[in-house]
Amino acid sequence: MKDKEMTQYQLAEKWLNGTITADEKIQFATWYNQNSQLPLDLGDQEELLNKKMLQKILLQVHHDHSVKTTSLFKRKWLYTAAAILTGILSIVIFYQTKPVTQIYTRNNKVYSHDIGPGGNAARLTLSNGSTIILNEAKVGNLVQQSGIAIIKQNNGLLSYQKRGENDQTRLGVNILTTPKGGQYQLLLADGTKVYMNASSSLNFPVQFTGKNRTVTLKGEAYFEVAKNKDKPFIVHTEKGNIEVLGTHFNVASYTNEPKMITTLLEGSVKVSSQHHSSIITPGQQARVNQQIEISKVDVAEAIAWKNNLFIFDQSSIKEVMRQLERWYDVEITFEGNIPTGSFTGEISRNVKLSEVLKVLQFSDVNFKIDGKKVIITP
Repeated sequence: MKDKEMTQYQLAEKWLNGTITADEKIQFATWYNQNSQLPLDLGDQEELLNKKMLQKILLQVHHDHSVKTTSLFKRKWLYTAAAILTGILSIVIFYQTKPVTQIYTRNNKVYSHDIGPGGNAARLTLSNGSTIILNEAKVGNLVQQSGIAIIKQNNGLLSYQKRGENDQTRLGVNILTTPKGGQYQLLLADGTKVYMNASSSLNFPVQFTGKNRTVTLKGEAYFEVAKNKDKPFIVHTEKGNIEVLGTHFNVASYTNEPKMITTLLEGSVKVSSQHHSSIITPGQQARVNQQIEISKVDVAEAIAWKNNLFIFDQSSIKEVMRQLERWYDVEITFEGNIPTGSFTGEISRNVKLSEVLKVLQFSDVNFKIDGKKVIITP
């Protein structure tokens, strides 16, 4: 971002928090009024000035999303400024087919059957077939297998720690499964950390003993793979495989999504389908469905779920609703014509379902909550 442009954002922030001086107001208004259809008149009432600033911000965000040149920092600043101007609520979403960008502000309607967000919940299936419901189990040592202690931490983390000699004849495979509305973290015996998203499962050995470290994923997970140049880490999915030596990456491979999507944050990974393979580098994403499509992406969107956010970038209504189904553990159905526009924006995953759905009402998407069923209408 250019220094001059940064200065204007800093002045706008000072305006919003009430610390701007009279001279700085004049400086900011001069910049703001360039090519603006709603020029600032410093004699206007504060409410009108704020409305004009909001309109400028919204048009800038809409332009930035259209030309795809905005930085993540600049986008977050614009979202924050807009949220402050509309009532200090950090839920912002834009509907790409409309000429004027929309922003959500809280109303006071209360839903008697509202649905809260998901949280830490998972089931561990041991190699002997027995299961442990982790969100109901006590913190501490759960069980010991083949010299590996399986320990539940107090922050939604399950860790595998070596506590004795391995019994090579009894090493087995465990399965960690998150339900709809659940997420969990896993520290494997080799030091690899895995963040599991909702409606996902990971098959993994209690201890890695062969030439490779191999796991099988259904759903979505973020991997921070412990480095071991002599023992590659391989993630199998139904649509393709990912092979690394030590790196950070996200894999989404849900059965109800058309493609396996691998996004790399650091290091390098080899992505393979049945007949093709490609190497991707940080900031790249591979989409696999027989063929492999590689593109440069904003990695923040791919790992938004890990940071308790939904981030949509020109996502269809069906793509948005599939994410909401998994996180809020609901069944979503459509009545009438399904909106064909795309959504771009950022929403916290920590709010109730109605808070998210009310955002979409600005785009002619209406809803009704009936128990665990949500009906979407035009």
